[in-house]
Amino acid sequence: MTATTKTVGEIVLEQPSSIPVFEHYGIDYYCGGRRPLAEACIAQKLEVSTVIAALEAAAKSAVAIDQGWSRVSLENLSAFGDKFSPPCVSLETGTYRYRVRRTAEKITGKKAA
Repeated sequence: MTATTKTVGEIVLEQPSSIPVFEHYGIDYYCGGRRPLAEACIAQKLEVSTVIAALEAAAKSAVAIDQGWSRVSLENLSAFGDKFSPPCVSLETGTYRYRVRRTAEKITGKKAA
């Protein structure tokens, strides 16, 4: 279960399948990534339980890759986004890849090559 006290950025880092969920609900995982999930939900007038259920469903349907995402290179993370981007993402692949790379940079503090 996703903890409501985890920040949105921590959730994205641990569970990349959360990105389209946050985009669907309008939860900012860039600049707002330092907010706890519960606080982000309140700001968007969302039920925390609804968002948690969506995150859990996304995690179950995601491709099972047992890695520590904080140790994956930004290039590989962005390639993962290109290969496994969910159908609900209505962005062009290049834009989606750019957003994943920028999010990963903000979370990890590492600059993409």
